[in-house]
Amino acid sequence: MATFDSDAARKAGYSDAEINDHMGQSLGFDVAGARKAGYSDADIAGQLRTPRKPAPGVSESFGMGALRGAKDVIDTGAQLLATGFDKIAGTSEGQRVADMNAAGKKEFDAQYGKDNTAASLGRVGGQIVATLPVGGALGAGVKAAGVAGILPKAAIPLGEAIATGGMRSGPLAADASLVARAADMGVRMAGGAIAGGASAALVDPDSAALGAGIGAALPPSLAAAGKVGRVVGSAVAPFTQGGKDKIAGSVLRQFATDPDAAQTALRAAPEVVPGSAPSTAAAAGDVGLAGLQRTVINRNPVLAAELAERATAQNEARTRAIEAIAGNRGKIAAAEEARNLATGAMREAALDRAGDVPAKTLIGGINSLLADPNNAGLLAQRALRQFRGQIVGASKNDAINARALYAIRKDINDALGGKLQGESGNLKNARSQLIGLKDMIDESIEAASNRVAPSAERGIASAGERGMAPRQAGTASADNVTGAQPAASWREYLRQYSEQSVPIDQMKALEDVMKRVQTGAMDTRGNLVMSSAKLNNILKNEGDDLARTLTPEQLQTLRNVQADLNASTLASTAGKAVGSNTVQNLGSDRFLSEVAGKRLAGSGLAQDTLGRVAGFAAKRSNAAIEDRLGEAMLDPGTAALLMELAKRPDLLQRLGQSQGASLAARAAPVLLSNGQR
Repeated sequence: MATFDSDAARKAGYSDAEINDHMGQSLGFDVAGARKAGYSDADIAGQLRTPRKPAPGVSESFGMGALRGAKDVIDTGAQLLATGFDKIAGTSEGQRVADMNAAGKKEFDAQYGKDNTAASLGRVGGQIVATLPVGGALGAGVKAAGVAGILPKAAIPLGEAIATGGMRSGPLAADASLVARAADMGVRMAGGAIAGGASAALVDPDSAALGAGIGAALPPSLAAAGKVGRVVGSAVAPFTQGGKDKIAGSVLRQFATDPDAAQTALRAAPEVVPGSAPSTAAAAGDVGLAGLQRTVINRNPVLAAELAERATAQNEARTRAIEAIAGNRGKIAAAEEARNLATGAMREAALDRAGDVPAKTLIGGINSLLADPNNAGLLAQRALRQFRGQIVGASKNDAINARALYAIRKDINDALGGKLQGESGNLKNARSQLIGLKDMIDESIEAASNRVAPSAERGIASAGERGMAPRQAGTASADNVTGAQPAASWREYLRQYSEQSVPIDQMKALEDVMKRVQTGAMDTRGNLVMSSAKLNNILKNEGDDLARTLTPEQLQTLRNVQADLNASTLASTAGKAVGSNTVQNLGSDRFLSEVAGKRLAGSGLAQDTLGRVAGFAAKRSNAAIEDRLGEAMLDPGTAALLMELAKRPDLLQRLGQSQGASLAARAAPVLLSNGQR
């Protein structure tokens, strides 16, 4: 490339400015930019004659711009401090710092130029990053002053507004009044103005007012945009799957008596009785959801059929749960036969050995019980006297046959079990006295059976266990001495009989419960339906007796069935059904409420105009929402998920509450005011 002869050009009559323009164009030097930056043509000529460095790349430009932007903030802060010091000390340090800052900016502009996009973006970014802590620091100081009482309490929400660039000022109730919302917006605007003005001033003091205006305008502008977005979103919601889910969840939360408690219960929703899957209303135990369930059933025949089938499955599961731990007549009879076969010979042998039992000692013991002040009650006296009379009546020559005494003992068991009729039926309430009397009879038979020396075979398997036939009543007991029959202890017989009676008594008790809790009604498969009220009464009034007979696991099974029955009963009977139009207009009411305003939505005008416009589309969306609501009423997990979706704020709300929104609000005054400089 030919060398440009500037001296020859000057002799030819070209001015220095024209020469600089030509040389700058040849060398790629921004002569116009240098002039705007304050450089003279002599300075520019010197730069043009200086060997040129290669133009900076994008990365270098952006990086150096970011550093320059951060230094702009630092330089402005230093200048403000120096100016403040001048006012106190009467010095001129502020001007010196200002000149240094101007020279630094001038040098940057000359090297990178104002048309360097990467450098400009980097510089603004550096300014934003350097000013971000300003709002937080100011806000923290204002809040601390409010907490300490240096400033009024109102400074606390103002400090929050400053720290977030006007995005928040503190908690605001969802049902806050219009006045409260206006006051909140005023605090947020003030906070945004303070943060915006301070941030912009640190970049350029002359931009403080502009930055404050931008900061103050952001909160109401974003709120208005958010309102528009929510209106549009609400109007569109009935026509999107996500929107339908959220509407269904909102309905569940709206009608639940305690939405949060209901949602927590729905998340767990265990099958208390295996195979008995609860509906949503049953799992939640919520009266409001029970009413909603009945409304949805009335409007949705498919759901009604599915819930009826669910009720049948639940009834079958409850029946299986009790039958699994209970017996039936065949099982009970077989168990009784096995018990009697194993213990009958022992009983007969012991009674044979006992023979005639002395009655005097036994009657004397009963008289002692009658004289005991603890047994002075009417029922206790009646029970003791009745059975003493039976013993006396069966006695001859001060003795009573052991078999007669055993028969009286069985009457005592019937009295304890409440099997006696009429006045005698109340004797069961003299439980402790009857048990004491029965123990005295057992002691008498045991003592009498031991009067004969036990045979050599005592302790060997009983006659029943060895396959021997039981001894007939009234036969001689001499075999007890010779060893033809094994010796039998009355106490041992009682022990084995009691042990083998335990599962039989349990089966009988559970069979009795099953019969008493069933009603005459039948489910869709012809099974008798259980009554929660009947089971509640049994467990309330007879729980202690059942606890003495049943194992803890068996009793818990009954209580599980009780809980499952009660939950289903609440779901089908509790609460007030919601008006069908409430469910019918899920989508269209939402559309009218959000687009036309709640007051207008309830007026005839809105119903006649917007209602007709939205009617066709809303009808289809409502059907889909009702179906989704029906799914939720059947499945507690789905209901819990939809209720959670309904709690979540929409996208604009989430953005407004996010940390990113606060950062953006604090950055906006610096960013927007840059275009005015």
